[in-house]
Amino acid sequence: MEKEASQLERDHVHSVYEKIAPYFNDARYKAWPKVQQFISEQEPGSLIADIGCGNGKYLHINSQVYKLGCDYCFPLVESARNEGHEVMACHGLYLPYRSECFDAVLSIAVIHHFSTEERRMRAIKEMARILRVGGQIMIYVWAMEQKRRRFEKQDVFVPWNPSPPSRSSGEPCSCGVQKSILHKDKELALNQPGRKSDGTSERRQQTGPGGACLRYYHVFKEGELAELIERHIPELHVTHSYFDHANWCVIAKKTEVWKI
Repeated sequence: MEKEASQLERDHVHSVYEKIAPYFNDARYKAWPKVQQFISEQEPGSLIADIGCGNGKYLHINSQVYKLGCDYCFPLVESARNEGHEVMACHGLYLPYRSECFDAVLSIAVIHHFSTEERRMRAIKEMARILRVGGQIMIYVWAMEQKRRRFEKQDVFVPWNPSPPSRSSGEPCSCGVQKSILHKDKELALNQPGRKSDGTSERRQQTGPGGACLRYYHVFKEGELAELIERHIPELHVTHSYFDHANWCVIAKKTEVWKI
């Protein structure tokens, strides 16, 4: 299952972002207010990690703190680097940072791209590892409970037609993608990522209607993200959980873990 999960993410997350990266400066340019507030409230001199930073739209906020970004998509990393940000390419399950070296960690619209609960848990635990005791982590994931689209299952492919969007044409939808390029009523439900109904392996098509790229998402139910943290990452204590921009958000604080 681990091999199949990794392959699904390569086909329907990593390769898709490689293709759509040129359009991100149009579709991902506006910071969400509560994320901006979280960064702005960090103490001057703090070191912040943005894990899955994309084109770096949050790395310019708050000149009084130091920010490092990373993303698996090299074209997006290059885009952020060209804006003068300190960024690097790496995998979210294997962060190349020392333990307990960051005062705050961001994970905005990333965890929902990991295709099993175990991998989602590992990604959060890896971010908790690099967070100092007393530091905060903010995680955003797509919500199943959305007004603009209806999901029949939690594991879905969402098409993105790679045609250049225009900031002036169409209102940005909840994920920051223009309505004109998101086929929001054509989400493709999965039973199990990378598996046929008889349990054998399956290679899924990478494109959908009209040649749109299919991105994999695990959409979270209310309370699921907080419960995942509380059950599997004891060093994190959830302090806030709320709904924002069709996402579920959790803010958690790292506490001392007593070892017997």
